[in-house]
Amino acid sequence: MPLNLALAVKRIIGMVERELLAQKWIAFQIAQAEVDLHSEEFEAYKELERLVEREPASALEVIEEILERDKSKSIVSAVGAGPLENLLCAHGPGVIEKFEAMAEKSRAFREALRVVDVWEEESPVYDRFHSIPGVEFPPKNENG
Repeated sequence: MPLNLALAVKRIIGMVERELLAQKWIAFQIAQAEVDLHSEEFEAYKELERLVEREPASALEVIEEILERDKSKSIVSAVGAGPLENLLCAHGPGVIEKFEAMAEKSRAFREALRVVDVWEEESPVYDRFHSIPGVEFPPKNENG
């Protein structure tokens, strides 16, 4: 198989896997209380968490796919409070630029960022995060 064809096939397989993972992750979020811990939906949830930890760029691709598929408030909030928050906490300096770029293109991504809770207020990542254009963050709770 020629190299270009092999790369194209690999790219298509990756895209299909990303789409399926996004679809199953959404299904898990919708039916969370009723999902069997051995189901494909729960496995998708765990796989996205693994990607967040080990492959942040791939995790962002899946998150982008999720937000393209479902822009409902519950899914957007789940993305923000879950994988996006975890990505920022684990890989802040490595993902903040991509967050800025994705926020520029996607309203759903900006909405998801609103629910991300960043703890380190004395950091360049915190400052950049809270300066992302188009994201209206809720007021800070002064009581902790």
